[in-house]
Amino acid sequence: DNAACHLALGHSYPSCIKNGTEITTEERLALGANDSATHVDFMYGTPDATITGITKDGREVPIFIDGNWAER
Repeated sequence: DNAACHLALGHSYPSCIKNGTEITTEERLALGANDSATHVDFMYGTPDATITGITKDGREVPIFIDGNWAER
């Protein structure tokens, strides 16, 4: 999401898995997806939150700096 840190509980989106919209629910479950009647989003953060992503090649990329999106 684009407002803060995000935690979602419940049903996952099939489009977040490669070919997720073309495979069965059972195949998605085997890949770690959730199947639930609900999906609840929680947004949270603090003015001093800093989040750093790590790329496949090990580079560190700032995502949030002091509670704000890092500029790209």
